[in-house]
Amino acid sequence: MTIYINAWLDCSHPQLTINNKETGEILADFTAKEINQLFDAGDITLEELSDNNQQTQQALIKTLFLCKITTNFKQQLKGLSNRLEQRPSGSVIPLNKPLGLLDLTTVSATILPFHHDYTQDKKVSIHR
Repeated sequence: MTIYINAWLDCSHPQLTINNKETGEILADFTAKEINQLFDAGDITLEELSDNNQQTQQALIKTLFLCKITTNFKQQLKGLSNRLEQRPSGSVIPLNKPLGLLDLTTVSATILPFHHDYTQDKKVSIHR
């Protein structure tokens, strides 16, 4: 997949999108507020956006995707936190949609140890 950055920054409503070059699909879009936050935090610069170097563009796209995922994840966690505060004691709140782009099954598999039945292990004794 070939992707590109489409940035219109010098207008009354700045916009920045990451698009699929073959289909034109918008993979990520940033509001004026998000764009300003990216510049203020130093996550992106005008020099990077205007640099035609492929490595610079790839690094910029990775940064933009990471910032977008982080923003979405924070918003979903905030919403979940608000729902938890409003719930009656002992009730369960289902997750209606996945949290960002994280695959929580993969994450939990790396955190939670797998079960191993040690009684099935063969014992080896060494005689000298």
